[in-house]
Amino acid sequence: MDPDKYQQAWQAHETQTRVTIHADLLRKEMQRDQRDFRTVVFWGDVGEAWIAILLVPVWIYLGIATSSPWTWYLVVPALVWQAGFVLVQRMRRRQKPIEPDEPLLGCVERSLAELEQQIWSERSAFWMSSLPAGILLLVYFAHATWLGSDDWLDALGYAPLFALTIVIFGFIYFMNQYTLPKKYQPRRQELLTLLASLQDEAGENADDHVSLPALPFRDGSLRTPGYSRARVTIGMLAAVMIMTVTVGLVVFIFNTAPYLFSEEGYPKKSPFAAVRWEQYQPEVRLGEEWFKLVSLDELPAAEIVAFSRRTYGDRWRKRFEEDLVELLTGMKHPPRDQVTLVVQSLTSSETQVREDVPMTYANRRAIYDAADKRAIPEPQRKRVARAAVSIDNAEQFNQRVDEFLQLARVKTGFSGVVVVARGGEPVYQGAFGFSHLASRIPNSLDTPFRIASLSKQFTAAAILSLEAEGKLSTDDPVHRYLPEFTAEPYRRITIYHLLTHTSGLPRTPEEAARHARWDAMSRAPTPVNDYVRLACQCPLTFEPGQDFQYSNFGYRVLSAIIVQITGEEYADFMEERLFTPLSLRQSGVARISQPSDEARVAEVVSFVVQNHRTREPSFVSTDSGRNYGTGYGSGGIYASANDLLRWDRILADESFLPAEQQAKLFRPVRKHYACGWIVKKSGLDGRLYQTHSGSNGGYFSKMMRIPEDNLVIIALGNVRQTDEIDEALEQLFRLCRSLPYQDL
Repeated sequence: MDPDKYQQAWQAHETQTRVTIHADLLRKEMQRDQRDFRTVVFWGDVGEAWIAILLVPVWIYLGIATSSPWTWYLVVPALVWQAGFVLVQRMRRRQKPIEPDEPLLGCVERSLAELEQQIWSERSAFWMSSLPAGILLLVYFAHATWLGSDDWLDALGYAPLFALTIVIFGFIYFMNQYTLPKKYQPRRQELLTLLASLQDEAGENADDHVSLPALPFRDGSLRTPGYSRARVTIGMLAAVMIMTVTVGLVVFIFNTAPYLFSEEGYPKKSPFAAVRWEQYQPEVRLGEEWFKLVSLDELPAAEIVAFSRRTYGDRWRKRFEEDLVELLTGMKHPPRDQVTLVVQSLTSSETQVREDVPMTYANRRAIYDAADKRAIPEPQRKRVARAAVSIDNAEQFNQRVDEFLQLARVKTGFSGVVVVARGGEPVYQGAFGFSHLASRIPNSLDTPFRIASLSKQFTAAAILSLEAEGKLSTDDPVHRYLPEFTAEPYRRITIYHLLTHTSGLPRTPEEAARHARWDAMSRAPTPVNDYVRLACQCPLTFEPGQDFQYSNFGYRVLSAIIVQITGEEYADFMEERLFTPLSLRQSGVARISQPSDEARVAEVVSFVVQNHRTREPSFVSTDSGRNYGTGYGSGGIYASANDLLRWDRILADESFLPAEQQAKLFRPVRKHYACGWIVKKSGLDGRLYQTHSGSNGGYFSKMMRIPEDNLVIIALGNVRQTDEIDEALEQLFRLCRSLPYQDL
């Protein structure tokens, strides 16, 4: 016989060999195996649902701890869904208890059905459970990347994070599809074989024995090991350890990710990579070099520091270093992605202007990592209420005012002049600081200062003088002189509306693009008619005459009306018709060409730090970058304290304007505003006062007239108006009005 045929015959004989097993024994083995299988499935479901539920509070805690954006919390409903999916599947797969006398065939069919159902559940778990969480996690990554990137190129740097997430979930899917056949196929195949054999034997024979083609369970493929309590405990402890490591990893990623946000949602950016302190003076590192920070986007460093100290108390240094965007936003000066820095060398008095310095997350991260524990600063001295001192007691009054201003000079960086006069005669005169640091020229009563919004009273007086000459009427519509105002709703605006801020024109453009244009116009030579055209592009905030809105636009439009009527440049007209005839020799209008004769105007200085040994404040020169000539009638005038004192006498004598126009100048319309003046009764002493103040790119000014007492108070300065200087001026003017006040 051919050996090959012999081998084939032998194999055929082997396959026909059958094993006979007692049906009751086989049924008991099947039931035990079925219980073990159910135990494995049960604890697997418990573990998956338990981990998902436990991750919910952990995920919420991480979101709060890392101040994550709102998309972080989208994963929470996905985790709840994941746990719910498992629980729903458990309910759908709820099995009847195993009956001891259940037929063998039914036992095998039940086991096969439960196995098939488990295979389906594990295959669909990825799509119904894991994938939703993965998609929402990618949504969070996309949102955080958008918030944390300076531009699209910067955003591309996060591509590896997205790729890693996709790879991880792809690996989970692959392992799910790869391991399922290896995990369940042997058991499934043996159950199918056993089922086919039982069906061939017509179920259970009369003799309680079953003939099978081979011995079942010979390789243990049917049997599933049961779970003891020890194994379950160890498994859960392992799951806790894995989760702890995962949470730690997530926290680490968030602590090092550049798109961290504070609880208020401000991006954690900085234009410098390190900050250190010399008392209250911040020194910053740009590249590898250290500088004293003078200003940021025209905000003096001293002002930023003062705001931080006042707002955040003992944590002011930390806020300055780590939450600069939040700090500047709180000061109503939110920074853009690029800022302008004015810095001073540590080895010389040379200052540099660094434009377009990027605000980056990497810089803030470097500051955060390098920050040392700060010592708690000494508590601020509690301010004390002081009794009023009468102006009639000239010696005591002068001593008290001078004492107050000397302290203000040291504590707030006050640099400027103060005049208090009654009946035109000075009662107090004081000058502090320098008008030009390099040449050490001190401020004086004849030093011209840019008076910012005090300019409006001169523009108003000029308009009223033209009315007195019959060249216009304040009731005239603006479009009679400026055709740009012909269209609705601008054609209903009158000159008087502009004078009293009741025109509906905004203070400055509110729409972002137009506001950016306004900022650009304030830095470059800009004809006044450009402001007229821009004004007619801005929506009115209310119907003309129906409300009040302080508007720099309105007074620039008034400047254009003067130009249109007189045919002269605004600066020329004011010089020829007001300043020269009235002998205001140190006054004038800044010109957009910035001529050299304006060099006599006090330059802007920034308060740096108080020297605690000499008690002398330290200043640096600061170029604000503004073109003051573009302020025209709203804020382009400069004047000395002595000139303003002369101007007060001119108004008191009523020698410049006729009675009708003089009355109109000081007649309030809405919000106590008249024409370039605020006129109201004091809530402190009931006296009527006429006042106005201004600040503009490093200058401050305030003038108050009290006609009943024939008193005028004038304060001018060439340092940026801070909250501390604001408060100092408030208390100073109370002191000068013989009212109780608070010291500094």
